[in-house]
Amino acid sequence: MLPHLRTVAARAVEREMAGDYDGAFKDYTDVVQQLLDSARSSPSGVDARSMAARLLARAERVAGKRGRRSRFAAWDDDCASAPAGAPEMSASQKKSGAAYMPLDQFLYAPAAPGDVCQGSASDCTIVASIETAAAHDARFGTNFASAALYPQRDGVPVGSDVYDVRLFFDGEPRKVTVNSEVPAAQGEIQGCHLRNGSPWPALIEKAFLHVYSSSYDHAGGDAGSDVYMLTGWLPEYIALQETHATVHGLISGHCYSIAALDGGRTVTLINPWKDAADPVIRCSWDDLCVSFSVLSVNWDPASWTHSTNVRGSWKGNAADASVQYRLTGNGPVTLHLERHIDSQDSFIAVHAFHSDGRVFNVVSGGQMGTYTDARHSLIRVDAPCTVIVSQSQGGDASYTLSAYSDAPVSLEDAVQSLEHSHILCGAWRARSAGGNVNYATFRHNPQFTVRVGSSDATMLPRLRALVHTNRDVAVSALLVRGGQRVCQVSPASVVACSGAYSRGIALCDASAVQPGVYTLVLSTFTPQEADFSLQVESSAETLAIDTIPPEGAGMYHRGSSGSSWKLHLEAAATVAVHFHGQAINIASAHGHVTTNAGPDASDATRSPIPPPAPARVLTADDMPLVWIDCEMSGLEDHDCLLEVAVIVTDGNLVPVDEGVSYVIRTPKEVLDAMGEWCASITLTK
Repeated sequence: MLPHLRTVAARAVEREMAGDYDGAFKDYTDVVQQLLDSARSSPSGVDARSMAARLLARAERVAGKRGRRSRFAAWDDDCASAPAGAPEMSASQKKSGAAYMPLDQFLYAPAAPGDVCQGSASDCTIVASIETAAAHDARFGTNFASAALYPQRDGVPVGSDVYDVRLFFDGEPRKVTVNSEVPAAQGEIQGCHLRNGSPWPALIEKAFLHVYSSSYDHAGGDAGSDVYMLTGWLPEYIALQETHATVHGLISGHCYSIAALDGGRTVTLINPWKDAADPVIRCSWDDLCVSFSVLSVNWDPASWTHSTNVRGSWKGNAADASVQYRLTGNGPVTLHLERHIDSQDSFIAVHAFHSDGRVFNVVSGGQMGTYTDARHSLIRVDAPCTVIVSQSQGGDASYTLSAYSDAPVSLEDAVQSLEHSHILCGAWRARSAGGNVNYATFRHNPQFTVRVGSSDATMLPRLRALVHTNRDVAVSALLVRGGQRVCQVSPASVVACSGAYSRGIALCDASAVQPGVYTLVLSTFTPQEADFSLQVESSAETLAIDTIPPEGAGMYHRGSSGSSWKLHLEAAATVAVHFHGQAINIASAHGHVTTNAGPDASDATRSPIPPPAPARVLTADDMPLVWIDCEMSGLEDHDCLLEVAVIVTDGNLVPVDEGVSYVIRTPKEVLDAMGEWCASITLTK
């Protein structure tokens, strides 16, 4: 690439990271056009075309983000904003005859714990967030509860016809403008207020509802998210045990704020209902843990000395509903993923993977995130690592990913980091839902042949496979040598794997693979039906991926509980049998061979099965008659699976290559009692 084009491309990346998507899109498209012009005029324009393709992919990604801006201006934007419309009143407010009334006078008073009242609205999470901030202010001398409301004089809100409320959402503090009208009836505020009558919480409540595009019948709130909007502190959700008891005085489905926790493990809770005779409730920590299902806590971002963030989006109809980033740094890092307000509801998660040179794993410092329908997800990892943000079962959505650390840290977009990429869609259905390797049906899982070409002479190519499925499906990706359908997996054949089964997503990454042919197996932990998308990337010069046909494709499939079969082979044929039991006897017209696979069979008994060898084409003269005698018995938990695929010729076992299919010509009455045809040549426990 020419130096001036490199400069423009670097500027495009900087603009994209800064959120200037219009400028980044223009720079990307300018560089792509000049690279294509250069490729046409050059005798060898392969490098220019390759770089143009990569930049074009980034341009397409940026194009999806253009115009997807927040409805609200950034807080430091000097442009004046028109006041928001009035949220619809709740049924309770309407019943009381409430109407929007301008505040006659603005009397500010600081809030003490228990002072914030909910009013006639079902927005307890919003009120609890203001109450929580007030409790923090009283204990630590901060000013979180009312600091969001402007104009101010000497740090205290003052009266005005129009107010600006600073709320944190969509990745930064934003300006929400409201007028001074609040719901009131018979001289009393019907929204959030202090018990002494101070009205300033009602203005903050009104701004919250406008951001949520909600009425005062606000349902489905999230206290951790609301505290974040008010203070900018990062929310984390701690799951408690399923509730099976309730402390006297607690209301089911209600949100409470925690005002204090003393050394005797006594918790002080605040009920924001205005009609509560005593809003303060005290209980033991143990009682709290059995009375609530989730504890929301928020962390001060100023606790870390370094931070960075990136913004991105998911397309709801995309097969690959994930975005990858490279997290660089040293030491512990806290990652915060926020789904933007106007995005459609979906389940989101943030994952981190560490590489040991062959396999990405989450055991050593990595973290598999949990899919949540909340707008925030928080995990802690060790840098450096690869970070993946993903969504499940949602439409178009945008997000902000932030990283916090006590050491310098950076997030870089890793999209299209490898030269070649293929995306396929598939499903586990009925027969192909094989489960993990401990199931006899593992061999039926979706499998793919991956052909990897050579790469730069100085290093071996990299291969990466990322699979997505439903958020509640535990999935794994396994890369083995061979290129043909596998029935069993030996450690020596494994090139890379995604590690332990993880829900919704699995990443299999081999940092260096020999050019050749491999088999990629996608499996669920238990046999179950689900759809999936698969993205395979490589730095090799060429990459091809093909679906391996189901086992026994083009062959007869028959199941039987009988103890013997008689096959007349009138033409070249392969005989393949999967057998569950304690013994199998295979005999031909020229001899008799017995292989015992019972639980008492020794390794020496199994060892005569020879390793794979090239298949030979048989004729009817080679094998005029084959008998397969199976001594069946009841199966116990300790019984093993015997998989045999051999040709019996002159009394000897001759192995057959996997994947070779032949047409079996035999009478119907024989087929009706025939076992399942397959193409396996392994004999393992």
